[in-house]
Parts: sequence; structure tokens; C-alpha cells
Amino acid sequence: MVKAGKYDWSNGDITPDHYPIPPDKAGKSEAISTRVFHFNRSIFSPDAVKEMEKEGYRPATAHEIMAFGEKNPELQRQFPIVALGSVWRNDINRYVLVLNENDSKRKLNLNNWDGDWNDNYRFLGVRQWLIFLRQILGGVFQNCFRQPPNILPHGNSFKIRGELSNNYWLSNNN
Repeated sequence: MVKAGKYDWSNGDITPDHYPIPPDKAGKSEAISTRVFHFNRSIFSPDAVKEMEKEGYRPATAHEIMAFGEKNPELQRQFPIVALGSVWRNDINRYVLVLNENDSKRKLNLNNWDGDWNDNYRFLGVRQWLIFLRQILGGVFQNCFRQPPNILPHGNSFKIRGELSNNYWLSNNN
């Protein structure tokens, strides 16, 4: 998926060994609904995750942000976008993927999970449909054990509280 994004540069540690495709997702395509969160302040990774979860989202994984970068190649030129949902740990630090621009080049990079993110960073979230439906319907699905299928049309952009949201097909077929 790194090649599909046509980045000008990517970190050499973004590999299938460090960020593997989950076995239940291998070779499959699925529709996902995303939202780019901006908190307008410096924030620590766990706090950003909590804020996304309050809105019915979870942090995007490495493969989800790569699919997002492929479909939105110019957005990372405006601000860096972080995926907190996949963490690779080397001997010292924990790393997450970041789409950004430096010297007019689109980059797929790694940044440290620990520490804080300054107020220019955005965070990619993926809609958790069961939680979203519970919020809207007041717990009607409390005994539902499967996440319902994506019910929004894919490919349409829309704004939620000024934040960019989209629905995408996520495909692991290369």
C-alpha cells in the first residue's frame, strides 16, 4: 500500500513486518467511514484516542491511513495527519504513521506515540458503527454482537462540525 500512495518519500521502517495486515482483513475490501479530527490544542496520544471514541470513532490503522493518503494525496500538504491505531515498537520507542509534507514532498513517516502532538496535527478516525448507532438510537443495539454494515454511501465527502469526513473502500489487494 505504500507504493499505491505514490509518496515522494516513505520511512523504511514502514514494512509488512512492522505493520502487518490483520489476518481477517487479508485479501478483502471493505467500506470505511473516516473523519479527520483537529483538537485545536496540543494533545497526548491517549487523550486523542479518548476524544475520538467520545464521537463514535476509533483511531485509524496503518493500512487505513495509507488508503486515505492514496485517495486524498493533497490533504497532507495542508497539515500532518496521524493514525494512532497501529503502533510499532522498536527497542526504545513506539511509532505511529503520519502523512505530512516537508520541502514540498509528500511523506509517509513515523512519529513517536509518546509525548504530545502540537496543535497543527490532525488525527484520522474510523467510524465505529455499533457505538455510533447506540449514541443515535439510545442503546437499541445493546445485544448486537456484530458490527452492522456501513450504511452511508461511500465516496461522498461531508462536514461534521467543520471536520472533513469521507467513506472509502479499504482494499488489501495489491
